[in-house]
Amino acid sequence: MGIFGRFGGVTRKEEAVHAGQRYPRSSEEWKTYYTLRDDAYKVDPYTINEIKGLGLFRELDLEGNVIAETRRLTRDVNYVVNRNAEALAPADLTYEVEDDNEQTAQEVGAIWRRSKVDTNVGSWARQCAAMGTIVLEAVRVNPSPPYQSRVVQYDPRHIEDMEFDSYGDLVRLVIHIAHVQGPAVVTNTGILDRNQAGTTYTRVLTRDRIDVYRDGALSEDESGDHGLGVVPAVVVPFLPYHEPGRGLWAAQGLDYPLALVDSLMTQIQAVGNRHGNPILVPTGIRLEGGTDAGRLGRVLEGVPVGGSVTYTEATLTGLSTLLDAAQAAREMARETLPEFLFTDAGASSSGSALNFRAASFVAKVRSVRKSWYRMFADALEMAWRLDNNTAWDDTTDIVTVVAGPVLPVDTAGELKTLTDTMDAGGMLMVDFVKGLQRVGIIPADADPEAYAAQVEAEQEARTATVLAAAAGVAGQATPTFEVNPDADVE
Repeated sequence: MGIFGRFGGVTRKEEAVHAGQRYPRSSEEWKTYYTLRDDAYKVDPYTINEIKGLGLFRELDLEGNVIAETRRLTRDVNYVVNRNAEALAPADLTYEVEDDNEQTAQEVGAIWRRSKVDTNVGSWARQCAAMGTIVLEAVRVNPSPPYQSRVVQYDPRHIEDMEFDSYGDLVRLVIHIAHVQGPAVVTNTGILDRNQAGTTYTRVLTRDRIDVYRDGALSEDESGDHGLGVVPAVVVPFLPYHEPGRGLWAAQGLDYPLALVDSLMTQIQAVGNRHGNPILVPTGIRLEGGTDAGRLGRVLEGVPVGGSVTYTEATLTGLSTLLDAAQAAREMARETLPEFLFTDAGASSSGSALNFRAASFVAKVRSVRKSWYRMFADALEMAWRLDNNTAWDDTTDIVTVVAGPVLPVDTAGELKTLTDTMDAGGMLMVDFVKGLQRVGIIPADADPEAYAAQVEAEQEARTATVLAAAAGVAGQATPTFEVNPDADVE
């Protein structure tokens, strides 16, 4: 085991009511953490353990029945995750092959299509932003050539174990899916049976082999040497922290202020439901039990002299304090997150403030993109090398994953910069074409090198046409005119 061990070698001795909300230290704690993150993104109800651990509002009647219970009322988590996922996996996400070999480009393109990247990458980015980690594995679909390799993704809760060496390189990864549902079948009575027995599925990946177990038994057909020399998978963190293979989610810490907001809002609703309706107050008069006189719209007759029947309402003055506290907690959390640039850009927002937030969001996403795209490209290259039976080579990069600007650009300004740089001789034609693709002037799926070659060929053809026309004009005889000095000039 390397210096990083399996889970950092850190144990926790102290316990507290909110211990379940602390940074995980074991495999099981990480699985619980990922589930909490997943629930928050999907706006699922709080669990009882969360309500108790975070001290959220929950009211019971005398018989122990739940009257009111804190539930998620805001979509801030969902919103932040979606903005980061959209920036991480935009519509123009694509790849570039560094090798000039056309066959390599075609092979990588086939892996991209088999992996259904255009369809799946949004889900991958969303899971990574929401839970903080995903796993990408390069898998041979066929046991013999053609291998038809592709990239597959695993939920981080399927990480059973992982080991890193002293340099932070992955040396062993265990993926375990506890229950794989069997296929639905039609019985001999014509009834569709969906309750097929499930099986456990385990993949043990090392630098040399892949071993697959079904219900604990080794599957020989799916196991064997892969020849890559490295583990054919990458564990991709969203925001890397101190532990390799484990990342923080897109808005670490946001869930706690939002839990307070949800708790206070639920409490306000419960108090409003109990005391919000006006109460009938009779003075000098007795109303018999079971009467519906208290219902709104009823008219009472026969009220004696000196008696009265009025309505009173609870002032609920304390609720405004609770509401203000909830809103303040939410606003403080939002102010620390640049993602809310898109919602807080109101008329009262200054241009400088918006620019600072935009710059902060771009810096955050660029940092995530740098590591995310690098590891995604590694997974694609692993699949390409598995297809070609070649070992991993750290000295070359076969594939690069690229995308356009994080935020919409000033097309006119960007085009002027590109044109000025090109005119000054500081840019190759192929880089100029890539720049035009980023601003949307040239189709994003066009091959930059082929497009640049076609542009240069057309420019040469136009230049040749202009030169030929100029040469033709120069070759014509100059017209002469005879002048008669004796002619009358009017």
